[in-house]
Amino acid sequence: SDLEEINKTSYIVLEMTPVVTIDSTAVHVLHDIVHDFRSRGIQTAFCQVGNRVEKTMRKAKFTNDIGDYWFFPTVHDAVLGCLKYQYVRRRQLSKEGKTEDNNNKDQPDLANEAFAVQVSVAEEIGIDNGAHGNNTVVNITLGKDVAMIIGEIVGVFKQHGVRIVRAQMEPLGEDEDEQSGTKHTYFIRNRGTGGLKLEDEQIQRLKDDLESVIAKGKGGASQGSFDL
Repeated sequence: SDLEEINKTSYIVLEMTPVVTIDSTAVHVLHDIVHDFRSRGIQTAFCQVGNRVEKTMRKAKFTNDIGDYWFFPTVHDAVLGCLKYQYVRRRQLSKEGKTEDNNNKDQPDLANEAFAVQVSVAEEIGIDNGAHGNNTVVNITLGKDVAMIIGEIVGVFKQHGVRIVRAQMEPLGEDEDEQSGTKHTYFIRNRGTGGLKLEDEQIQRLKDDLESVIAKGKGGASQGSFDL
């Protein structure tokens, strides 16, 4: 269809947490699905595959056939893996003097090259009133860890009369030796308006001050990497 030409699907991520067990018939079905997608220029990435399922896949030589590159520990890593593969594929097309990728079939050499690509996650702040029923949700993505940043963020919330109801942090990436950053999520409410969500004007002022704090510790991307 015309929409498929505009928004062409090149990658699919299958999050396998709900799959506790799998038999050889299901593995063959997955094999056929993955190769059917590849014949149409679509790569399939698997993430959070349980030990029992992974053991069955390896016994059936599914992982060897599909390629170890396309198996990831988390959804975040799977998305990054797809982006890295796309990056090296486009670089290859550029070298070949092509502008369109009409053949996105798996290429082991590209997978090896993509594995070595370093990704720099850009700093980003998002504040949303629609993500939770009772709280305003603040998502802060840091491309690299910044010393004392949590204290600075909490200080901004206090200045704006905001109460933190819940907070959580999620590391971006599995390699402890790489500065891959963290994602901070804060569930907040107003102190002075009966614990209600923030108004639009409050959100903009809060975002401006948070961006100012983050900018102080923001560093540049390392060489040999690309920004998301």
